[in-house]
Amino acid sequence: MLAVRGTVLLAAKQNAAAIKEFENARSTYQSLFKTGSAAYHASVAACDVKLGESSTMAGQDRAAETYFRRALDMASPLIAGETPDVDALYAAADAYAGLGMLSIRKAKRFPQAPQEQKQNWTDARSWYQKSLSAWQRIGHPNHIASNGFQAGDPAKGKRQLETVEKALAAMH
Repeated sequence: MLAVRGTVLLAAKQNAAAIKEFENARSTYQSLFKTGSAAYHASVAACDVKLGESSTMAGQDRAAETYFRRALDMASPLIAGETPDVDALYAAADAYAGLGMLSIRKAKRFPQAPQEQKQNWTDARSWYQKSLSAWQRIGHPNHIASNGFQAGDPAKGKRQLETVEKALAAMH
């Protein structure tokens, strides 16, 4: 319920309230995970993704990056094998896309040295490629993961990657 409430608040652009709800949801999932139920591992990662998205919308890019990276730390062991946890793949795909968006924001900031700007665009390309790779492993993605968390859109990630490729091509 906390995660659902956070999702509603995020959609309503009430970022601070959404962050609080997702923090509470993460804490609850973390407690359940610590009791030995691995089923909640991917939900902890999904909460981190939503915290990253909320922080991004609030203009808190450093916090967002921390949340997205924490989500990847949680999800990575679950997606490493040949039979990955599908909910963890959703979290990873969205965390990679979130880091890609943050890299685009960095690339668009002025002033910055051309090599720094190019590195930010290159980073964005890498994050979006990783996101699309995770989406491909899902097979037939939905807009809601099986654990109930809203998921991103691989088509949007593909469009973002195309934008990044154009920006990089224009720099040559």
